[in-house]
Amino acid sequence: MEAMDMDEVEEISDIEASVGAVENLLGYCFKQKKLLEEALTHSSCADSPSASYQRLEFVGVAALGLAVANFVYLYYPGLDPGKLSLLRSANTSTEKLARVAVRHRLYKYVRHNAAVLDERDTIFDHINMDGEIEEAKQKLHEPHSNPNYKIIKEACVANQKRFTCSVEIDLSMASLLMEGKEKPRVREAESSAASAMLFGLKNSRLYMIIMS
Repeated sequence: MEAMDMDEVEEISDIEASVGAVENLLGYCFKQKKLLEEALTHSSCADSPSASYQRLEFVGVAALGLAVANFVYLYYPGLDPGKLSLLRSANTSTEKLARVAVRHRLYKYVRHNAAVLDERDTIFDHINMDGEIEEAKQKLHEPHSNPNYKIIKEACVANQKRFTCSVEIDLSMASLLMEGKEKPRVREAESSAASAMLFGLKNSRLYMIIMS
């Protein structure tokens, strides 16, 4: 599949231009543009923690969870609480949110003074039409010598096998496990799992620590 070349879009360093670009992307004009400026400001470029996106992120996670919970509660009136929780989690996961952010190239509009962010974000420069990172297994393997892949589901659809894989990495602080999408080949399922892990790490802020 044709890859999306994110290098075609230059990073915007001027905050007013970034605010305008994000408003155009969302189709919404913010009344309090200072809030959007904060949302687009990394802590490395902020005068104080309250001037970066960190406090807004705290509120945003809760607000997004409530919005999704309200939607699935009303849209699926016959669904039990367990399945409602699964739906909410699936639609607010770090992997899902990271894919949306990368697909819309939102990182181009975040201002920061950390050059290392630019260097490491090149991993996410090429995304395929499924929203997954090209050559994800290789990119995950570089900082992790032994990612552990497992086939967790094998199905047969229209006489064709389908595989779902997970990948686990060991860190000094924890062991992390991520599941990929269902694919027709094992190697593609493993790559999907690796892509999910990279997205999850990046959006959970462990990415900067692990890639060091």
